[in-house]
Amino acid sequence: MDPVHVAADWGLKVAVEDFGHAARTVAAEYEPRSKTIRVNARVLGDRVDGADVLAACVAHELYHHLEYIGWVLSRPGGRYREARADAYARRYFDLALDPAQVRRTLAR
Repeated sequence: MDPVHVAADWGLKVAVEDFGHAARTVAAEYEPRSKTIRVNARVLGDRVDGADVLAACVAHELYHHLEYIGWVLSRPGGRYREARADAYARRYFDLALDPAQVRRTLAR
């Protein structure tokens, strides 16, 4: 299953954007008001595996959409929520890259 197609099926837009100052720490984010998954252009760059990076980011953010609409219980604690989103992405999508690995590329 392709997470980008799932996002489209769920009525979500996927946009690749320049995150400005947040570009060093945020790989992607879900914006419920605009129903958009925004992916940091910096994590894609000119990587050969750009499609895999995009898929990992979108799969992770789909979990946050499920939190927002109440399909999964949202719990406090950023680290816990991020770990749950990563686990969801790995479990339900055949990803070439782990979403946590994508975030680590930002620290470089």
